[in-house]
Amino acid sequence: FGLRDFARDYMSELGTLANRATVRILLLDPTSDSASRKDNEEGRGVGSTANEINEFIRRFKESYPSGHSNLEVRTYACLPSVNIFRIDNELFWGPYLVGRESANSVTLRVRGESELFDQLSQHFESVWVTHSTPI
Repeated sequence: FGLRDFARDYMSELGTLANRATVRILLLDPTSDSASRKDNEEGRGVGSTANEINEFIRRFKESYPSGHSNLEVRTYACLPSVNIFRIDNELFWGPYLVGRESANSVTLRVRGESELFDQLSQHFESVWVTHSTPI
């Protein structure tokens, strides 16, 4: 599912979820060339991706103005290749496909203790540590 759906369904619950587990969210930097490139490749209107990300950030800051120790949102500028949603030892991921919005592309579920799970988890960690900036 896409960022807009995630925000609609989970924004109000992030604080509660963060009381039980660490919640880390990586968003494409809305000011990066990658955001506009993603719009073009998905056949979306110019600025659609940036607008959705900026709206998510605005709602996040409004909902959690004083922050939360187990809840962090960062932006990254490297070219996105997959979207990842992980809960404990289950990871949901999907590719970014040219000509298709990520919310309308296939999502695969991978359970822990597999090479694919490990590689996707390492990919997320690498982007989080090396290529992201806290909002």
